[in-house]
Amino acid sequence: MTDRKDLGMKKKRKSPVKTCPECQQECHARLASCKKCGFVFYKKKKRFIDDWKSLQVGDYIRVIGRSGSYYIRENGEKIYFTDAGIYKVREIVNNGLVVVGHGKNSHGFGFIYMGHEKRSRLLDSVYNSPHKLASVSLKRKGES
Repeated sequence: MTDRKDLGMKKKRKSPVKTCPECQQECHARLASCKKCGFVFYKKKKRFIDDWKSLQVGDYIRVIGRSGSYYIRENGEKIYFTDAGIYKVREIVNNGLVVVGHGKNSHGFGFIYMGHEKRSRLLDSVYNSPHKLASVSLKRKGES
């Protein structure tokens, strides 16, 4: 069998590792906790937005998947209307946000409903439900 060097290929790099201070197990460098003993290297931060009215025009937000207004099929399955992804706030209104998609999964203009969950007045199988939002560290244009 030919060696990788003979074919002009580079050697495979080993995965980056770190050693757990509790059990000395080698763990992948990106793990938040040790798989063997559960030692926590760092806590993952979930930056959910609790007060959506504090957002400003130009802020970027992440809509969490499987949240927001939805349709219930006859078999009980929920079909959500809003795609998960990053959106830019264009306008803030009394029960939600007017946004424009920013990225490959979210595109075009949309409305992010943030009011209380309620059944739609148009269809019995459609529900208006608040979206789950997380902050995004993209800067607004013109800021450094």
